[in-house]
Amino acid sequence: MTRLINILARSLYSCVTLATAEGKLTPNHIELIRDVAIIGGGASGTYAAVRLREDLNTSIVLIEPRPNLGGHTSTYHIPETNISVDYGVQSYIPYGPATDFFTRFGIDTVIPTNQRLTALNIDVETGEELEDYSAPSANATNEALQRWLAITSKYRDILEPGLWQFPSPADIPEDLLTPFGEFAKLHQLEAAVPRIVVISGVGYGGIRNLLTLTVLQAFGASLTKGQSMLQARS
Repeated sequence: MTRLINILARSLYSCVTLATAEGKLTPNHIELIRDVAIIGGGASGTYAAVRLREDLNTSIVLIEPRPNLGGHTSTYHIPETNISVDYGVQSYIPYGPATDFFTRFGIDTVIPTNQRLTALNIDVETGEELEDYSAPSANATNEALQRWLAITSKYRDILEPGLWQFPSPADIPEDLLTPFGEFAKLHQLEAAVPRIVVISGVGYGGIRNLLTLTVLQAFGASLTKGQSMLQARS
């Protein structure tokens, strides 16, 4: 990912980035006339800037307060400890244009090998370790994920890669507005829930009351299919 950031930065070197050391602009600081102003130099913003400028001959200004482009993961060091926490963009959905993003800059992608980690099961509401909890078996998890894949595939066209085909309020499928706890029980998805939470990060504060729509957006068809491929290779 660091290599990708460096390539993006070089590609946009001649673009003007409006940011002072404090990340603030003073009145009348600078005046520019451009076709498009892009707010934010994350993965989407930087790629949009490259496409607009280099492929569509459009003048742009990219506004980003941080010193690096690409939306890469940041690290927070917990004071008075040796613990660091990475946060931010750490993965991508294997959707066509997303892979084109890497191909454009000559970045190779590989399917990582599964790491065998020791699970620590925690009650998200109390923060206490669950002493008597037994995690679902691998077979049960995979079977539930296959059921989840069938469901996510049904709604893929209205949720991926964006919401421009999302129906009007009156036409939103009832399933999407159902609390996920009820939905998971109805479709026998409970064994897949720990995997969905860990991979997507959705529901760390409790997933049962989230709308199924929220979970589908975080762990949709493309991501589920990628997880199935990973499991098949392991």
